[in-house]
Amino acid sequence: MEVSAVTGQLTLEPESSGEVLVEVTNTEDVIDALDVDLGGIPGASVRIDSATPTLFPGERRRLTLRVELPARVPAGRHRAMVEIRAVGTGDRRSVGLDVDVPPRPALAAGAHPAVRRARRQVDFPVTVTNRGNTPLQVLVRELDVPDRVTVDLQPAEFDIAPWSSIICRARVTAPRQFVGEDKDHPVDLRITARATTPGRPLMETELDQEAQVTFRQRPLLSPGVLLAMILVTVAALWVGIGLVGLTMFIRLVDPGAAPAAAFFPGGPVPGRPDVAITVAGQMVSATDGSPVAGVTVLACSQETATRSRTCTSKTAEAWTVSDGNGRFWLPGLFPGPYRLGITGQGLKAQTVPTRWFNASCSLNQPVSAPSSAVTIVVAYHASSGPAGLVRVTARVAGAATSDPTASPSAPASSSPASSPSASATGSPTVSASLAPCTDPTTAPTSGPAASNGSAATPSADPSSSPTPSPTRNAWRGKATGADAGAGMRTATVVVTGLPAPGRYDLTVDAGTGVRLTVREVHVEAGKTHPVIQVTLPPSSTPTPSPS
Repeated sequence: MEVSAVTGQLTLEPESSGEVLVEVTNTEDVIDALDVDLGGIPGASVRIDSATPTLFPGERRRLTLRVELPARVPAGRHRAMVEIRAVGTGDRRSVGLDVDVPPRPALAAGAHPAVRRARRQVDFPVTVTNRGNTPLQVLVRELDVPDRVTVDLQPAEFDIAPWSSIICRARVTAPRQFVGEDKDHPVDLRITARATTPGRPLMETELDQEAQVTFRQRPLLSPGVLLAMILVTVAALWVGIGLVGLTMFIRLVDPGAAPAAAFFPGGPVPGRPDVAITVAGQMVSATDGSPVAGVTVLACSQETATRSRTCTSKTAEAWTVSDGNGRFWLPGLFPGPYRLGITGQGLKAQTVPTRWFNASCSLNQPVSAPSSAVTIVVAYHASSGPAGLVRVTARVAGAATSDPTASPSAPASSSPASSPSASATGSPTVSASLAPCTDPTTAPTSGPAASNGSAATPSADPSSSPTPSPTRNAWRGKATGADAGAGMRTATVVVTGLPAPGRYDLTVDAGTGVRLTVREVHVEAGKTHPVIQVTLPPSSTPTPSPS
């Protein structure tokens, strides 16, 4: 079978049909029927106008074929293949066909909903749809906008493929409206589309369409809400004025019972004292009696908080912090029962039992903290003897002090202190001595004893020097470390369990017949324990050089 195309090119609109002529020759020896098919254009079809033709051997016939296109065919030139098939023998032949589809641009645009209500700004979705068979270049812009109203379009320019849609966000913003009724802001938009047929740059079509959106702006305070606020305010004023008038009327009619001075011939009518008192004192270490700074002292009245067992900053009527000498000063207290709360960084928080403060007085309070440690690094010369054990003995420092309030030997209830008063610059200064705060039934006990040993024994005489306490702890450590250049050897001992804050005298026995004492080692609360370095020269009477 031989096939040739008489019509090689065809121009068709979408949803239309056209005729194509094809010559077919039967080269077989049998009579055969023919069938046709079309490929290359999705949705397109082809058929023979007449009945199914039958060709005899050697017969040539010109067939009229009708090609039909679907509704959605892109504009441009398409290459299609017409296939002729012999039904009997199954022989197939194809011929090419160029189908030219002209552009059919179409545009649809609109916003839904077209009216939206808000306070200051609102977004409108503007849908732009390409209903044609050619791509569109779309530009959205505002056409008519009210005064003081701004419009933001995103995106303002875009391309749309055939039979597709894109949403453009139109954000309308207006100045804030505080009071009044709803106000409409109509905004007109223009959508312009340019259509270009692929392969035909000179054929351009421009489409225009308009859309309108309305921004219905509502105020911050509507008339109903404003009226309700005015009514509530007027009602509150009337109620307040009525209560004040009713109170004045009741006082005028019945003034109530008042104490008469004639019922108290012996003196004035009893009442709360108007003169405040001052409680001053000093915070000292429970170990060696040295002053402790940075201690927070809280005063909580027990007249209004009788059930409270602790004294915190929320319930305190007055508070202060001890200075560098451990002294504190609580002025402006009224006579009565008080409970003192004592806190500080690294210290054990405690509450002093309730005391009655009838007049200005002085109170000394010992404080303590969790046990700390001291690291002793001993370096001695190799010629001093073989490396042996190192023994370190810690004792409470026994240096006497001229201030009886700074010594733990004096009882807390009998140690005098000076009462500070305000100077010209506002800082407290020592003026006159205050009597100690005496309360035999609820006076606090002395500070806790140090762990791993006994504390210094209190003396009845406030001016006497504290007695050095016995040995706190003793540790032994074998000398470790290699030679360091000039034959120096070192040994490290950690003395733990020392109550803080406190001052200690450390006696170091190097194990080579050398014994020395490092005095006044301060162990502070809440801080890293100190490291003491002791160097032993190779002599019979070495002198320590701590750092």
